Amino acid sequence: MEIKTTKKLENIIADLYGEIDQSCIHRIKDILQAELMARGARNLIINLRNVTFMDSSGIGLILGRYKYLKSSGGKLVLCGAGINTRRILTVSGVAGIVPIKRNVDEALKYLKEEKNK
Repeated sequence: MEIKTTKKLENIIADLYGEIDQSCIHRIKDILQAELMARGARNLIINLRNVTFMDSSGIGLILGRYKYLKSSGGKLVLCGAGINTRRILTVSGVAGIVPIKRNVDEALKYLKEEKNK
């Protein structure tokens, strides 16, 4: 698993690569938390475009970040999920809780619109 983060306005964009499973969940969580705090970002976009596998620990990671951001006044948006990853998100119920967009640009547009409400 590899993770690359960038900041755009008040948003951290986390591009994940490879497999999301129990072996890397704590590392991903720590990196995301550190980035949110160090860069003073309110929102998090997790780009799943290059994720090849995700198990239930990935669902836990997503829901944990969602709860954290919601409690601190921020938002989580997922994007780029492939067919298999999207299926996991739908079956688990995550798709009904966390917004899922096609790509980073759509996720940024969504966050901008939500801010202006």
